[in-house]
Order: sequence, then C-alpha cells, then structure tokens
Amino acid sequence: MDNRIEGRKWIRTSVKLYSPEFGKFSGVSQDISDSGIFIEMAPSVCLETNHEHKLVFPNSANHRVVFNVRFVRSSKQGMAFQFVDYETAGIRYPINELRSIWNIHKSSQVAAAR
Repeated sequence: MDNRIEGRKWIRTSVKLYSPEFGKFSGVSQDISDSGIFIEMAPSVCLETNHEHKLVFPNSANHRVVFNVRFVRSSKQGMAFQFVDYETAGIRYPINELRSIWNIHKSSQVAAAR
C-alpha cells in the first residue's frame, strides 16, 4: 500500500547529497514526487530525521538549484528524503514557489505544442 499524497515519477538521474554529518554521497534517483525523492545510494548511512541535507541534480539544466531535504527512511535499496525548500545563489525559497514556476513552464509548453 502506498501512503504517498503526491504521485511519483519514475525518474533515474544522478544526484549528489551533501550531509553536514557524513560529507558528500552520489546516487541515482529511483523516483521523485512533489514532496520528495528516493535515492539508490551505497553505502547507506544512519541519518537523523530532523537534520537537513543539501541535494543537487548535477545533470540538470539548472544545476545551481540546491534542494534542502530531510531524511525520511532507508531500506536496502536506498534512502528517501522529503523536500523542505530550495535555494539558488544562497537565498532559500519555499518549495511551492518552484512548483508554481514548473506548472507555468509546463502550461507554456502545452500551449506552444497546440
């Protein structure tokens, strides 16, 4: 049973996670939703749920966007994180602001395709 509120997209892309506790880790996303991401990572480390970490998509068109995430759970397959907010040029913005920009972008693509 999936208790997830937001629908997930099965997207495989490189990610880098920066943890103040353990340094830098590389992994591959397994799925992404509006609220979080599951990353296939090795080695799995024990992270605290109340600590924030930084996540980037190095292959993204806008690789300067940094996502602040919180650890949710781990399994043998990897680790799940919740999006807290995002930042660019050191300024933090609410995650819903990024969602609205994304929705505007998607709407303009649909209109251009017509």
